[in-house]
Amino acid sequence: MQDLGRARIVGEPSCGCLLAYLGYANIPGGGELAYSEVGFVTPKGRRIEGAGVMPDKLVPLTQAGSSGIARSRTGSGAGNAQGGSGEE
Repeated sequence: MQDLGRARIVGEPSCGCLLAYLGYANIPGGGELAYSEVGFVTPKGRRIEGAGVMPDKLVPLTQAGSSGIARSRTGSGAGNAQGGSGEE
């Protein structure tokens, strides 16, 4: 969406850890190795893995905002997927 000019990204840079797992290979000793052969590239050819997505407008996460995210991940907080109440 950002590369196509359809959305502006606001927030902090993403971690850049994004790969698609395609399969597992058995290894000696009974273990399995998860492997990936697919990386994600934006329409402009930028690789997301390792670099992440840089926001158009940097807005640091506050301590109050981060506690809302923790509640939404554990299911104990009410609100939207970003952990907020939806109120501004």
